[in-house]
Amino acid sequence: MTTVNTAREAAADTGAAVPQGPVATLPQAEDLFMEGPPMLVEARLGLLRPGRMHTARRCIVFVLLTWAPLCVLTAIDGTLLPRADGIGFLADMGAFARSWVAGPLLLFADVYAARELSRIAGRFGWMCEMSTAREGFARIVESTRRLRDGALLELAVAATVLVLVVTMVNGLSLSQLPLWHRSTANPERLSAAGWWYSMVSLPLLLVLVVGWLWRLLLWTRFLFLVARLELPIVPEHPDRAGGMGFLGYSVRGFAFVAAAFGAIVAGAVANQVLHNGLPFTSMRYLLAGTAAACVVLFCAPLFVFAPRLAAERRRGMRSFGQLSTSFGLRFAQEWFAPGRNVEREVLDRGDFSAATDLYQVVDRVKEMRFVPLDRTNILMLAGATLVPFVPVALLAVPFETVFKTVLGLLI
Repeated sequence: MTTVNTAREAAADTGAAVPQGPVATLPQAEDLFMEGPPMLVEARLGLLRPGRMHTARRCIVFVLLTWAPLCVLTAIDGTLLPRADGIGFLADMGAFARSWVAGPLLLFADVYAARELSRIAGRFGWMCEMSTAREGFARIVESTRRLRDGALLELAVAATVLVLVVTMVNGLSLSQLPLWHRSTANPERLSAAGWWYSMVSLPLLLVLVVGWLWRLLLWTRFLFLVARLELPIVPEHPDRAGGMGFLGYSVRGFAFVAAAFGAIVAGAVANQVLHNGLPFTSMRYLLAGTAAACVVLFCAPLFVFAPRLAAERRRGMRSFGQLSTSFGLRFAQEWFAPGRNVEREVLDRGDFSAATDLYQVVDRVKEMRFVPLDRTNILMLAGATLVPFVPVALLAVPFETVFKTVLGLLI
């Protein structure tokens, strides 16, 4: 999609006129967040190509590398199937959730979430076209690209993952891990499957997680810099966010990432409920904490606009407050002058309609939010985080109870 098309689509969404200036020179931002670690490595491996993400292929490769070898290794070691003395590999809901749910969701986020963030970046470019912030926006886009790309960044992500893996392997006791992590010959040592998980499966998942956390940090920096540009913020805008309401869609974009984080936690909860006998309701605080953490994590970047929107609201209240006072004085002089008789034809004048329209605009400025968020976007993000816990809750409830409940609803 070209920059001109993005500007026209944004104008169509808001009903505003498309700027007739030199839109061809608008800073290119439509693909600003479509790339990032570890995509440089994936491109060199031929897993993706310019303009083609090959998401399905990448998901298949991820599952084949992180889950399929573990099936073979645990089968050889005798820990593939459930056993009385521990959790077999096929019964490990945590391993299943990480390989089959969390990883693919993070790869799908490369398309959905990255595309949503890039569209919002393009919308800012359109807004800068209507102000004097074109050059500043161009510098922000270029600096963001430099921080997004490059082999050095890929190495930094790999080094971070290496530190995390070493810390987790050394920090956890083998007795805390499912049975298939331990060697049957020597329970004090990792099995072949445990080594594969530590050296391949876990690092691949962490690369995707750290890559998205870096992109979130880059998104926060981008918004922080854009918030300081001379953007055309309109306090009386109908979105009650000064025209910045479109930023709330970034929260929806992060739904796949939040669902992936929720799936990682849900897998661990499923093991506790199904294998250790803990009641699902005892995990309610963990569920609420996971949803709250994701909401805070992905909504926090939008708070960089709070000072700017608060200042614009104060400006709008001053301007429209003075206008309302002047209009109210003239309205009172016109209609409530001593001895004035109201005739029938006088009631057809538009003074009352003008007063109503003006005071509605003033109320809209007064209700302007300091953060471009609404309840719907927040609930959608929290809901996406909690969706992976639904199968766990169903597994925790006896089948007879579920059957009777469903039957009662149908009859």
